[in-house]
Amino acid sequence: TADDTLRSKLEKDTIDYLKNIPGVYGIESSNVRGKDELRLKLDYDEMAKLGLTAIDVSRTVRAAFEGEVVTSIRKAGEEIDFRVRIKDPKQFRAEGVLDLFISNQDGKLVPLKNFAHFDETEGTAVIHHYDGKRSVTVTAAILGGKIQERRQGFAENERKSFRTNREGLL
Repeated sequence: TADDTLRSKLEKDTIDYLKNIPGVYGIESSNVRGKDELRLKLDYDEMAKLGLTAIDVSRTVRAAFEGEVVTSIRKAGEEIDFRVRIKDPKQFRAEGVLDLFISNQDGKLVPLKNFAHFDETEGTAVIHHYDGKRSVTVTAAILGGKIQERRQGFAENERKSFRTNREGLL
């Protein structure tokens, strides 16, 4: 499912369900936590008032970290580009990004912090897809004898309900 909240709930429900089945162990999810992420959140209404677009912001932030070629020279038949960027992108702190100035359509410089902020979120190590949609796979191991007893008591309508309610995960 494309709904992150629903996918997380279905993943948790599935894991909880499997934990209550005798003989099921080693339950794992493909949803492995990655590094924390900072997401830049833009106030689009404020940007419109200031004469800015998301493209203006992305261009400036990208140039700050990757650099932008401002000129080039030809020396001994080789062209050498000169880039302007922040001094050390790997050491640059997130708060510093908000101090960047963005040029609006009138050529005026507007501090990014006037219309943006960061949200810290939990990152995902790997994003899996199934049929073009984000997915999570839950796996588990079983003990032969114990699971056979459970299987006999696992009613057909319970299996259908389980599959229908967790369609985004299967």
